[in-house]
Formats: sequence, structure tokens, C-alpha cells
Amino acid sequence: MTVSDDSRRVAVIGGGITGLVAACRLRELDSTINVVLYEAADRLGGILQTENGDGYLIERAADMFTTREPWARELCERIGFADQLIPTNSGYRGAYVVHRGRLQRVPQGFVLMRPTEIGPTLTTPLLSWRGKLRLLAEPLVRRRTDPADESLASFATRRLGREAYTNLIQPLIGGIYTADPERLSMQATMEQFVAMEREHGSLIRATWRQREGGKSTVRETGARYSTFVAPRDGMASLIQHLAGRLPEGTIRLNRSVRELAPAE
Repeated sequence: MTVSDDSRRVAVIGGGITGLVAACRLRELDSTINVVLYEAADRLGGILQTENGDGYLIERAADMFTTREPWARELCERIGFADQLIPTNSGYRGAYVVHRGRLQRVPQGFVLMRPTEIGPTLTTPLLSWRGKLRLLAEPLVRRRTDPADESLASFATRRLGREAYTNLIQPLIGGIYTADPERLSMQATMEQFVAMEREHGSLIRATWRQREGGKSTVRETGARYSTFVAPRDGMASLIQHLAGRLPEGTIRLNRSVRELAPAE
């Protein structure tokens, strides 16, 4: 395919996953649109990058995505990529954090930013005794009354302490969102924990009450892995698939955009 010079032109700035999806969607909505995608780097994908090493796929950023929200899966279905998605292997569930030069498993039952089991939290080498006591004192922290949003980092530190945030929560959240928790909106990303504080005054107290009501029997570590899928050949294969759907001449690598000016 080639780009028609006579059609309307739309510039997409950035060749990461967002820019590529935007360019493909524009073409889906109107194939006569002349889309030109500008990427300053010499490759597509932005922070998404897959490498092969000694027979392993190594992801430099996100390695999977959640199906709890439908948008990513719907995108894959729409572009004919759904058959390339694979679920997590239940035999290898769990998360590890590099701590003092060694891999340490995240305590069993620690889900994103709340412990659902006390024993593993007390024995984990990821936290000092001071850090453990601060985390387990979370029910004593007063609930926030200000309805305004706050960052994920602020929420986690306020409720569970700086050490738990640095050694446990930030690595887990970083593996999901590949973004700075200082800038992530709590209400947009982890609203369920905001609701726990609002309704129960505490994340741990909310967990106890849910368990008493038979609503929570979580034993997984980290995220809810059953809700995640990943491309068989790595996240870069999704980038390549999206790029392959665009007409020849659409993508301009090594082309940085320095200024936007209104058309005359």
C-alpha cells in the first residue's frame, strides 16, 4: 500500500504503543486519511522493548497486560492479534524483587498494596522489623477525608509506610504500569484501594471483613495473575504487528518534532 498525496494529512507524534494505535485507528475510521507518524528514535515501541538472550525473552518494560479492563484485548481482537496472546503459567505464579543484590520473593498473599496473610509479611527479608511493624500498623492510620485525588506513591506511603512502598509496592506497581508512581493517579489506577479506605478506614481491615464475608480468599502474590495475558513472542511483536498495518511511507523514524504551528 502507498499513501495518497491527495487525502487529508494527520501527523501522529511518537511511535510508542499509543502513537501506533492512534495511527492505526485513524486509518480504520477513514482509509483516505494520510497519516504520517513521526518518531525521534531509530525504532518504534517507546518504552516497550523485547530482547532475546540465551533462549529467553527479556522485556525492558511491561511484559503483559491486564484483561480486567477490556480495551487491550479488544484492540488485539480488532487487529487480528488475539491468537498470539497466551495466559500466565499457574505453576510459576509469584513475583520477585531484587533486594540487596539477591532475588527475594514477594510475601505470599501480598496483593499490590495490601497483605492478605500476616505470617509471610512478618518473615519476609524485604522489610526490616521497623518496616513490618509500620505496615501492620496500617489499621491505626486515620482515613483521609480530603476527596481530592492523590498520587499512588502518596497513598501507599501514607497508609503503609515508606519502606513498604519502596521495597514492595513500587516494584509491583512499576511492573504493571511502567510509570512513575509519583505521577500516577490513585483514583484512575487503584480506585478499589481508595474505596477500601473510604468505606472501612483501612486496607487491612477491609481485607479482614471481606474474608469474613467470604469475598476474598486471595493467596496469590503480587497481581491477580489470572487476569493477565502476554504476546507469545514478546511485547515488541505487538508493536511490529501494529506497524505492519500502516501503509508504506507512514512511519518516519529519526524525525523529532520541535515545534507545532497553526496552518495558514
